[in-house]
Amino acid sequence: MAPVVKLMLAEHVSATENYDISYQNMAPISFGKFLGAYSFNDTHYKIFEASYWKGVHRSDLIPVNSYEHVTTENYEYISRVAALYDSSLPQEIDYPVYNITGNSTTAIVTVSDARSVYVKYWAYFKVEYTFIFDKENSGYVVFMKDQRDIKRPVPLNRFN
Repeated sequence: MAPVVKLMLAEHVSATENYDISYQNMAPISFGKFLGAYSFNDTHYKIFEASYWKGVHRSDLIPVNSYEHVTTENYEYISRVAALYDSSLPQEIDYPVYNITGNSTTAIVTVSDARSVYVKYWAYFKVEYTFIFDKENSGYVVFMKDQRDIKRPVPLNRFN
């Protein structure tokens, strides 16, 4: 019975949001509550909680890119990380959000899932990759942090 009701909820949310929300894009949070996401536009994802009883009852727009100063260099590093991440396996992050910081010698790009802001204790959405680029020699290192909250190095051959 639950899959049929979830399908009906997905159809209801699709009509409410005016966007085709698939059954697979709604992950269960607790009994009768689901977390969903979709690409709202080129710059934002829409993340929402929906339940059998209320439909969509919590939602936010999450920016795809986050940075202090908009520069061509920021876009270049974000594009490079997006290409590196898209070429890797496994693809653990379904709705990637890129945050860039740094200084004159390094650029640090963090990739996380947009849904992570909605789930505090759920391990699946807590994967985060940190790419640290050396601006002087174009080299980089990658670190991964998951639900254990321990940052550990990732072999570079994973991101070629």
